[in-house]
Amino acid sequence: MIKRLRLFIILTLLLIFGVANVYAINEKIPSRIKVGINFNETSVPNVTLESKHGFVIGYYDDSRFVDLLDFSGYSSLIIRKDDYYNNKLTPLGSSKDATIGPYHVQIGGEFNNLEDALSDLVDIRKEYPNCYIAFDQSYEIWTGAFVSESEAKSFINNLDKINNRKLKYVNSNDRRVIINDNSGKILFAINTEGMQLNFKSLSEIEGSNIVKVNGINYRGDIIFNRHAKGNLIVINNVGLDNYLYGVLPKEMSGDWPLEALKAQAVAARNYGIVNIGKHNELGFDICDKIDCQVYGGFDVEKPRSNKAVDETKGRIITYEGELITPFYHSNSGGRTEDSENIWSINLPYIRGVEDNYSFGAPHGNWSISFTAQEVEEHLEKYGIYIGKVTDVYPTSYSDNGRVTSMMYIGTKDKVEIAKEKTRAMFGYYTLKSMQFTMNTHENYYIIDEIGGEKTSKS
Repeated sequence: MIKRLRLFIILTLLLIFGVANVYAINEKIPSRIKVGINFNETSVPNVTLESKHGFVIGYYDDSRFVDLLDFSGYSSLIIRKDDYYNNKLTPLGSSKDATIGPYHVQIGGEFNNLEDALSDLVDIRKEYPNCYIAFDQSYEIWTGAFVSESEAKSFINNLDKINNRKLKYVNSNDRRVIINDNSGKILFAINTEGMQLNFKSLSEIEGSNIVKVNGINYRGDIIFNRHAKGNLIVINNVGLDNYLYGVLPKEMSGDWPLEALKAQAVAARNYGIVNIGKHNELGFDICDKIDCQVYGGFDVEKPRSNKAVDETKGRIITYEGELITPFYHSNSGGRTEDSENIWSINLPYIRGVEDNYSFGAPHGNWSISFTAQEVEEHLEKYGIYIGKVTDVYPTSYSDNGRVTSMMYIGTKDKVEIAKEKTRAMFGYYTLKSMQFTMNTHENYYIIDEIGGEKTSKS
């Protein structure tokens, strides 16, 4: 996938596309973007949030923020999925050895508003201090984090009532999220089904909205999703240009010349906008990894790269009045490629051109070798079974010198794989480009950049 960067190709894009205009078109630019920080295999069972003046939590009903609870007295909170833990909130796989679990007991009835619930909470705590506010369509008062249904029901049978209020069993729920203080005390429980739980930093009163998530600082708000039976998905809901502050130094040195950074800022802004909604199924727009644009949050920001974002505010690249997807990369190998030779789609503004800036740049020369068995393993990971590999070779090249198809022959079958799928199969960091030649020596396949020194291994 052509997407990484150093400025050379960005400058080429801006200078060569005489048909593309860079101008302010604010109606096409969203004010905020949701960035996935922890999701899929990086989703987490619990998270520590820190903010100097505390938080307010709630959710958005369309564009209206619904305030659920104010945690202005807490500079640090632990947000966790409602599951099994030990006393130190270390997650456990089951109830075995757990001292904290996902079963609770409701004290009394439901409340239509927070004020009534808090008033009753104060009254109940006079007799029984170990209780807290919960929200599941309405406010309630709960106690306990029992490790089993039988333990919770035994608690009910032993007490029957607390402060003259009847007790009711609360079953486990795989969408529930618990908020603890640093000592492990439960402060709030909430069923997140149908909502995104949003934490707003109260530090905004000092003009700063920085939130620390497991030790990493981010601008904006932090959102938690919990999908059925899953860990927590952590999302940074941040202003678009604040997002770019955290992208530029990860995609280009934040200390590079200002004009280079400004070109990158325009490209990164476009890329972010056109990819909004890419990860809708997980509840956010764009991820913080190489699959989208690498994003490091507040901690990676540099004064010069922030200035580049500010001085290009509202600037985007269009082609025939529509936003383009400005694919960028660190090194083209001396020539870029036509889009249809990579992804099949023909983009008239992505044409192969000479790129002399890439000569002599890092990663311009490279080689990699694979054994026949390693090739078989990569094929099998993609569900391709051809038996023992007996031969591998390119079957076609583009006019710009890149391999556009590869043939893999085995003892049981053969398969031809087109374009970037070969890079995806071996890994984008491993196979740095499709601009290569290859040869074989015994059981090794040697791949070099075009024009590179050929090597062989026995």
